[in-house]
Amino acid sequence: MIDKQTEESIIKSVIEALLQDGAVKSDGGASSAPSSSASLPISDDSPVELAPVDEIGVDSAHNIEAIKVMRKSTPARVFLGRAGTRPKTAAYLNFLADHAAALDAVFEEVSDQFLEQNNLFKVQTVVKDKDEYLMKPALGKLFSEEAKRPSLRSAKRASRFRLLLLMV
Repeated sequence: MIDKQTEESIIKSVIEALLQDGAVKSDGGASSAPSSSASLPISDDSPVELAPVDEIGVDSAHNIEAIKVMRKSTPARVFLGRAGTRPKTAAYLNFLADHAAALDAVFEEVSDQFLEQNNLFKVQTVVKDKDEYLMKPALGKLFSEEAKRPSLRSAKRASRFRLLLLMV
């Protein structure tokens, strides 16, 4: 069950998306828009709060304690409940947010300034670019011949050996 604050937050984010897409006018001109949409404060700066994913979404569970034990035994998204044949809205929005964060993590570039601040150095693997790494991740574990020697010299100079594999 979604609490009132989470429900309002989800509604605000949906209305904001409709306003940005032009499906709803801010003055309530579209017939499908709720009459209260014009009075909702829409801000691009505030983050959207999503429902916690630790809630059990199964409506008519026979053994809720067993479900809780099974839920704690896996990081998978299980027992979130369904709305017909689809996942519930809150569970789906959480999935989309986590997926977007994962994509950002994969495709984000690490700056040279970050490497310097954290006393890290670059090492080239046998993959030529990020696309090749995503298609053949095992190649990302193999250092290129040119990279083996300088990385060992740099590691000997460092008091603590830290290695960060980056895709250029």
